[in-house]
Amino acid sequence: MTTTSTSAFAPAFPLEDRDWLHRFARYAARGARAEFQAGELESVADLAALRAWRRYDAATGFAFITYARWAVFGAVKRAVAARRPATPILPLAPLHAVRPSTEAVILAKIALDALDDFDRVLLVRYAVAEESLDELAVELATPKTTLWRRLQAAKRRARRAICGR
Repeated sequence: MTTTSTSAFAPAFPLEDRDWLHRFARYAARGARAEFQAGELESVADLAALRAWRRYDAATGFAFITYARWAVFGAVKRAVAARRPATPILPLAPLHAVRPSTEAVILAKIALDALDDFDRVLLVRYAVAEESLDELAVELATPKTTLWRRLQAAKRRARRAICGR
């Protein structure tokens, strides 16, 4: 077991966990639109692990790697969110490429008018801009399950506004 010594009284940081935490940081950032330079995610993971080590209490019965995993996950997600460029609410280029019928435009307007502002933005960003619920949850600081429920309710209300059922 490779460790670093901090003092005679404090336990040493477990260095053998660093490689696993680095791999986990790359996994947590997978699929993100943010660009990271070589070694940047590893630095984020190291810093998060060191902060977790300062707060870690072995008396809880959990292994340090379990505790550090969540700290690294949160740090990577925050780093991805900080790097991600702002996305427009409506991507205008694809809408101009396809000329929808007048009837489709009127039905879409009726459906969107039946929704409140948050649900309207959520539905448009999910259905038109094709953003995932994971991305939206991070950006809107809302749990993914809450967004999923609101999205399903918004779809039902939009369908009812168009079909009357």
